[in-house]
Amino acid sequence: MGLSYPTLSLLTLRLSPPAEQGANSSALQVNESLATSIVLAASGPVFAALVLTGSTTAAYLTCFGVSTLLALAAVVVAGRIRAQSA
Repeated sequence: MGLSYPTLSLLTLRLSPPAEQGANSSALQVNESLATSIVLAASGPVFAALVLTGSTTAAYLTCFGVSTLLALAAVVVAGRIRAQSA
């Protein structure tokens, strides 16, 4: 996580035309905030419900599983990105 955020920001600024850097940078920040909010809103209640039933291990494994699935989906989508030549 600490490695991907600075890299994404750097690549966004590097690959954006100067006139679009502000809009692309703000879009990246909005996307990161929205994605974090959606994942927390979806996994938080599931985690709480599993903890309340007494299966703490299942709660953690479920949340790690959701994170793993999202990471795998990101790897698949990232393979489609190609830099444009100038």
